[in-house]
Amino acid sequence: AWWLDRMCRSDKPLEEKMTLFWHGLFCSGFMEVKETDFMFQQNELFRKEAVGNYKRLAHEIVHDPAMLRYLNADQNIRGKPNENLARELMELFTMGEGQGYTENDIKEVARSLTGLAVTPRGSTFRPFRPIDETAAYMVEHNLENSPVTTADGRLVGLLRRADAVTAAHELHAHGHG
Repeated sequence: AWWLDRMCRSDKPLEEKMTLFWHGLFCSGFMEVKETDFMFQQNELFRKEAVGNYKRLAHEIVHDPAMLRYLNADQNIRGKPNENLARELMELFTMGEGQGYTENDIKEVARSLTGLAVTPRGSTFRPFRPIDETAAYMVEHNLENSPVTTADGRLVGLLRRADAVTAAHELHAHGHG
């Protein structure tokens, strides 16, 4: 309701129309994102770049916490890249479906985006997740296991949720968390 009111009362109607346009192109939804602050930040990003530079907007949207959460990019981990954001970036946001890139290009873009994470303050880059964040993520998403990989991305095993939670509690109990 606040946005509709803003659109009706704005002294910058083109900016509001373009904000709505970008929201339609770079769609994300509260049902998946589950954070009103992230949705508001995304709306502000669209407004800031409403009639600005598209290249800058495309770069910013890749780091937008609402978009990262919406396209499961916060689950994009070394050794097991999630291709959702990479595919949308190439197919919908920049080049167009099948327009000069291959499936391997999508895989490589996904691989290059591993480590992007969503925190309560927004997005960040983390090549590895600390155990307490891993445990919290597993509990929040009801995951029983999480892949454990080497620095070069080789899968070495699975971390059980119970073990991650126990390790996080032990770190905090001994003043390391």
